[in-house]
Formats: sequence, structure tokens, C-alpha cells
Amino acid sequence: MLPLLLLTLAPLLQDDPAKDLKSKDFAVRLAAVQRLAKEEHPKREKLLIGTLKDDDWEIVETAAVALGEVGSGAAIDSLVKLTLEGPARRVRRTAAEALAALDAVEGFDGLAKKVSGKHARHACEGMWSLAAKVDGQVSTKGIAKALKSKDGAARGAAAHAWIVVAGDTRAEALEELLGHEEIRVQAAALDGVSQSRDPACFPLLLGLLARNKLNDVLERRVVTACRSILADADEGERGALGDQILLSLTMPTDHAMQARTARLTGRLASKELGLVDAARAVESLESALGSSEAKTRAAAAGALGRIGTDEAVDRAAKLAVDDADANVRLIAMQSVVRRRPATEDATLDLLAERIEKDPDARVREEAAVALGVKQQERAVKPLAGALDDQEWGVVACAAVSLGKTRQSTGLQPLVDLYARSEDWRTRGAAVIGMGHMYEKEAVPHVIAALADEEVIVRRSALEYLVSLANRRMEPEVEPWEAWWAESGPRLQLFDPDEEAARREKYGYERTPAEIYAGLDVVVFESRGDHIQNVLEDLKIEHRMTQQGQVAEAELHARAVFVSNCTGEMTDEDVDQLAWFLRVGGYLFGSCWAVQETIERAYPGVVRRLPTRGEVLDNVFATPCVDDSPYLEGVFGPDVTPMYALEGAYLIDVVDPERCEVLVDSPECADRHGGGNLAAWFTAGHGVVLDSVNHFEEQGLTRATWLKKPAERQAFAVDHMGLSYEELRELLDDRAWKQSGEIAKKVKDLSVFRLITNFVRQKRITGDG
Repeated sequence: MLPLLLLTLAPLLQDDPAKDLKSKDFAVRLAAVQRLAKEEHPKREKLLIGTLKDDDWEIVETAAVALGEVGSGAAIDSLVKLTLEGPARRVRRTAAEALAALDAVEGFDGLAKKVSGKHARHACEGMWSLAAKVDGQVSTKGIAKALKSKDGAARGAAAHAWIVVAGDTRAEALEELLGHEEIRVQAAALDGVSQSRDPACFPLLLGLLARNKLNDVLERRVVTACRSILADADEGERGALGDQILLSLTMPTDHAMQARTARLTGRLASKELGLVDAARAVESLESALGSSEAKTRAAAAGALGRIGTDEAVDRAAKLAVDDADANVRLIAMQSVVRRRPATEDATLDLLAERIEKDPDARVREEAAVALGVKQQERAVKPLAGALDDQEWGVVACAAVSLGKTRQSTGLQPLVDLYARSEDWRTRGAAVIGMGHMYEKEAVPHVIAALADEEVIVRRSALEYLVSLANRRMEPEVEPWEAWWAESGPRLQLFDPDEEAARREKYGYERTPAEIYAGLDVVVFESRGDHIQNVLEDLKIEHRMTQQGQVAEAELHARAVFVSNCTGEMTDEDVDQLAWFLRVGGYLFGSCWAVQETIERAYPGVVRRLPTRGEVLDNVFATPCVDDSPYLEGVFGPDVTPMYALEGAYLIDVVDPERCEVLVDSPECADRHGGGNLAAWFTAGHGVVLDSVNHFEEQGLTRATWLKKPAERQAFAVDHMGLSYEELRELLDDRAWKQSGEIAKKVKDLSVFRLITNFVRQKRITGDG
């Protein structure tokens, strides 16, 4: 009987949660809230409602979650107030979700009454969170009023909410919102379509693609909305909607509209999604492929690669040979390689023919890059032939690819290239190619290159030898020859592609210091930005260079190069970077670097967007790609990034088939004509990433309008991803009284995390 009695009395023997909620100890209060969420208590709801006023935001959030699960109508007014006045966005969102669980309609109506007040934006965001639960059940008068708010963010949130709650009138609401003067409102409406997935909106989405001038931040959201609708439709409805796309593709109103629709078709008919019939999509693309406008044909060529069926790839292969425009041939060739790498004979034949006969050097370069496939013996001959090309870029890309084939027959052509070349760029590429072979016979030739007259060639040889020996010695021939004589006979060369443990150690749980350990990071010192300060704070080793001295920086393919804003360089500096990219280097730039560094080193993909004046602003940013590994862990789920634009150069995407925008901003597009904030592309064997903001001057450093510690704390949580645990550790710090002081301790590392994801990929592939 005693054990049974103890079990019965156990809840009474514990401390009363009501007492614990008054404790000064955060852990005690949190545990009390968690108990109330799970256990009966005569004053449970009243206690939880009272806890919504706790000083700790995590406890408030936990209490709101509990009320959504065990509360009643008595909690609605308090949750409405928390949705409007909560200290952080994630707290307000949690409160709105609790309202949705208790009584979504009453909660929505309570928020709708506040759209004209000082919490207009929070009211609209709350309605947006509730919208899915009240579709067609509530009045939209409050939302219509919010669209006239002085707060732009409130107008955007209202547009999103209106679309989601509109029910049978959704298409009419979308038509009205797409006619709004603000891109931000239009973009938010498209986000609402993505959430509601209403097929009634589909014709309006396709009509938007036909707009004479369509900002690309809207085009991206049209694609996402169409994808959401098709994914939610049944098979019959999906087919009918797909027919609308294909019909619009064959009946263009202008070249730009046809290019946009071709890109949409390629994405939706892709092997990965399969939302539009692939065979009919390829057939319908013929209209765009026959366009007199090269950009339209390029868009269609890129779509073929996304579709990826045999029919689509065969059509792209023909285009890669026959089209009169070099860029169309290039995109078509890349579409083939995307689905049929050079391990297949048909692709190898195409690339071999292009590397020999194409009149455009960029096409020949990219053909050479694509031929760099491991264990493909048939690639050796065309690559070796390309070592005689008249353009150094083609020779450099071919030399590196020759090494990547890992074929012993490729060694002698590289040795011969090194011996005969008077150009440091091709000699350096020959050394890098030898390093990629992982052949013992190549090592003595790499050691001999330590005596080269050009420092960049010597450094390329040294870095390969260091990676081989796992030790660093003087960059001179004699000590390395001695090492090779002693170690060479017993040294085993392991293919980096087969070192699973090596790849795994750069996983997302690693600290930046671990990911960057041993990596050669070269920073270009400039006037506007200072990523070196971020690196120093994180204890990441790096080297500095400056204008006119990039040659002395001894760049090599295993390095990464960061160009601070303003990025102004001499022509010789640019030549160094152009080579660096083609042999496999990674280039990261900020702000002005898009024009002063990137466009000069690798033109034709991105450039500076002309603006009406100097861009001085703070704008909300949005990750605009759902499945990119480069965005993994960059922004938290409740974080709305804010980019500080200090005289920023915005990104104009010249070639949308070669460049992917990762982060954009409809708000920025409204104010300055363009909203592309971060974008990347491949360049030869290398990679380029540009971000319009500064690596360092972000976050609280520039949030000078914040006056109170609580405002700065909310900013850090909402826009910088500061966790509740981190906030508690700093809560009593007097530095919160000044933005400049707390910025030294709480840093916005979102752009750095973006860079780190690219670095991680470089390390995983064995190129760093």
C-alpha cells in the first residue's frame, strides 16, 4: 500500500508552480511553465496568462505555446496583446499561433482592430500567421485599411494576409494587389499565393510574366507560387495548369516574357519536380529556341538542362553546336553536362568538338572545365590538344582538367606545357594540373617548379607539396628533393574523393575556426570594408594584400580571396584574379567589389546595377532559394535579415542562366530599382560569390536609430539570430546602452556564414 500512497501524494509533495513562477532563477520558472503545460492545476490558465509578462522571453514564448494547447477563450485577449506588443518577432509569432489553436477567427478580428495603431505591422504579421485557419471566414476590411499604413512592412504583411484569407475572392484580391505601385506589396501577395496554393490565381501569375518590365524579385516569386500550386493539385488539374504554361510559351507577347516562361517551364518540368509533362515541355520550347533574341534562346537552352530527359539533352546538344550566339552555345553545352557528364561518350564527343572548333574562347574554356572528369581516358586527347590554344584561359582550364582526369597519360602533356610556356599563367596551371593527378611520377616535376622565376608558380607548387607531405618546408628545390628521396618510395597517395572521413569533418556542426583551419585566406585591404576584423575576432588565420600587390600575395588554386569594398585594383591585380578563378580559386566580394573586382576578373555574368543615386539604406532581406546548401544555417527560421547598405553597389544579373541569386529584397527593389543582394556563379574551375553589403559593418553597428537596450536586444534576436541563451548571458551587460558598444560583442555574421558554406564545399571536394 505504501508505494501506491506515495504515487498518489507525489504531485502534492512537489513545490507549487505558482511559487516557482516567482523565483529569480530562470530554470526554476521555465520548469514551472513546462509542468503547467503537462499537469492539471486549479489556476493553470491564470498562471500561464500571468507568465506572459515574465521578463525572460523564452519563458513568455513557452507559456504562449502552453496556452495554445491547454488554454480557453479567457486567454485570447492576453494573446492578442502579446501578438501586438511582444518584445521579439518569434514571441509574437508564437502568440499568434496560440490564438490560431484557441479561436482563430476571434484572434484575427482582435488583431484587425489594431491595424491603424502603432502596432500596425505586428497586427498584420499576426493576421498572416492566423490566415490559414480563417480562410474565407473573416472580413478583409481591416487588411484593406492596413494597406494604407505608413509602415511599408505593415503593407507587405497585409498583402500576404489578404491573399491567404480571401477565400473565393482570392483571384480578385491578387489582381488588385499586383496592380499596387510597390514591388514589396506585389511580392508579399505572391508569397501569399505560395501559401494558399489556389489554382484560381494561376492565370494571373502567367500574366505577370508578360509584363513589359518585371523586376526579377517578382519573377522568382512567380516561379515559387506556380510550383506550390502545381504540387498541391491533383493529376488532372495539374495537367490542365501545365497546359496553360505551355500555351503561353508558344504564344509570346515579347522576348522577355518568352524567356521568363521558358525558365518557369524548365523548373516545373525538371526531373526533380516533374510538375509539367517533360515531353510536351520540350516540344513547346521550340518556339523560344527559334527566337531571334539570343537571351530568349539561352533561357530555353537552360530549361532543357533542367528538364533533363534524353530528348531535352539531345536538343541541347544540337543547340550547343548550331546556334549562332556564343552564350547560347555555352548554356546549351552546360545543359548537356548537367545531365550527361563527360563520363558518357556522346557528351565527351560534344565537348571535344567544342574545345577544338568553337570560335568563342569562353565556350572552349567551359568545355575544358567539363572534361575534367576522373578516370575518363578519352578526355586526355582533346584536353592535351587544347594546351595549344591561342587563349591562355582555355589552356589554363584544360591543364587543370587534364590533371583532374587522373590519367597517367595526361602527365607528359603537362610537363611539356610547363617546359615550353613563356606565360606564367599557363605554367602555373600546368603545375596545378600535375597536383590534381595524385601520381607519384608528377611529384618530381612539381618540385622542380619551385625554381620557377614567377612567385605565383612557385607558390602553386609549394601548396600541393605541403598538402602531400602534411608539413611545410622552405619553398626551395633541395629540401623537397631530399624529402621525396626519403619519403617517396613509401608514400601512399590517397584520392581526395575517396577520403570519407576528410569530407565528414567539415560538417555543419563544426566551428568556423575548424572549417578554416589550414586554409589559405587572402584578404584584399580596401577603404570600405574590413572582413579581416571578423576573421581576427574568430581567430581565423589570414593574409593581407592591397592594390598593386596582388601578385606578391602568391595566389594559388587552394586559396580563397576576399575582396573588401571598395575593391579597386590595378589591371595587373585583375589579371592575377582572372587566372586564380580559372584554375580553381574562390573569390568573395562585398559591395563595390562587384564592379571593381568581380566584373573585371570575370565579365558577362553580373555587374553593378545603375541606380538613381547613392544607395544608403537599411532593408529587409529574404533568402530566395529553398534548397541551396549555401544557405544552410545562415539565417534562423524566425530571423528576418536586415542588410545595411552603405553606398552599396546592387547586383544586376547579366546572365540569369549562369548566376543564382541567394538573397534578395523586394523593399530594396522598390527604393532603388533592384533587389539582388547576394549571388554566386562558377568561373572556370573556380567560384564567385558577391554580397552587396559589407562583411563587417552590419547588425547593431549600423542600427543607430535604436535608443533603448530592449530595442537593441529585440533587434539582435529578430534580425541577427541571437538565441535566448546568448541573450541571457549578456542581459546585464551595460554595453546594451549604446549600439556601438554592444556591436563589439554581438555581431551579425550572416554574410560570413554564407561565405563559410562555400568554404566548406571547397574543403569537402579536396580543393582547399
